Formats: sequence, structure tokens, C-alpha cells
Amino acid sequence: SHRFPNYFSSTDDKTTEEKETWLVGGASNVGCAVLRQQGFSDDELITLSNEIDPTTDILPNLSYYPLTKKGERFPVADSDKEPVLTPVPESRRDYLHGILQAMSEVERDGFVVMGELGATPPFPTRVMTCGGG
Repeated sequence: SHRFPNYFSSTDDKTTEEKETWLVGGASNVGCAVLRQQGFSDDELITLSNEIDPTTDILPNLSYYPLTKKGERFPVADSDKEPVLTPVPESRRDYLHGILQAMSEVERDGFVVMGELGATPPFPTRVMTCGGG
């Protein structure tokens, strides 16, 4: 069973035909701060990101969980969860790709958990996200 706070809020916008649903909460400790921790500069992030095509590029066998420090709160509440940022490939591009892929997997897993907890729709069709890390 999951043990973490979740906050749901939805509104009907009478000016449009579609219902807008807002899901607020379920924040993970995974975030882009790990990119700075791993020494990626702004220029490097821009250059390497432009070289990555996630629809066609095949990653080496990397399985990261990009926390900046021990402890996760969502999608799994585990204060003992350790960051996993190894092995580090020789290519900085592959390393960035692996970290970004892992971040997207954590996001996906969070949406799966929210669906299991009763979010409607159970999996989003459009995602806009922001955060501080």
C-alpha cells in the first residue's frame, strides 16, 4: 500500500467542451538538480539534448534512479531509497540520455500510481509539468 499525500482538484470550464482536470501533488525527489550534481553545464545540456532523439536512439543498458540524495517520497515512499547513477558511460551524451530517460520513467510510474489511487482519467493524455529541482 502507498503511504504519501496526494491532492486532487478538478474544474469544469464552462467556456470549453472539454473538462480540464488538474492533479497537484505526488512530488518525487527525482529532479533536474541531479544534472548539476553530475556536472552538466547549461551549454552541455543544450548541445547534448539536441543530439538525443528518444524515439530512435538506443541506450546502453542503463538503469538509473536519479536522486540527489538518499530518500524518495513518490511514486514510492522509501526514505532509504538510494540514488542510482552508475555505471557512468564514457559518452556524456549517453549519460544525459540515461538520466533523462530515468526521470521520465519516474514520472510515468507516478501517473500509474495516481491511476491506481483513483485519478480520472487513470493515465493522462497530455502532461504539463514544472518543479523547483
